[in-house]
Amino acid sequence: MPELLNCEFCRATREYLDGNLAQHVANTEIGDLIKMMQKTMEFEQQMHDRFNKKEGGDLKQKYAIQPEMKTKLHRREFNFKSGAENISKCFAPYL
Repeated sequence: MPELLNCEFCRATREYLDGNLAQHVANTEIGDLIKMMQKTMEFEQQMHDRFNKKEGGDLKQKYAIQPEMKTKLHRREFNFKSGAENISKCFAPYL
């Protein structure tokens, strides 16, 4: 469940940033844009590491206790750096 919540957060954040960047990019300093992108990429790395651990604390394993409850979600690799969860791709048109 935390993975789904985080994926939805990433999707909503990307849509919000897409809209705001489109409206305000002309008034945004390049340094500020780069800082926003760096912070976004740091967040994506943290989420990727958190939800794709291969250790005993793996959240995918934690929520897959009952075999009958296994879903596609539990077998999924969450790719916050370049997959559907990616927020930073909204910066690409402005680079």
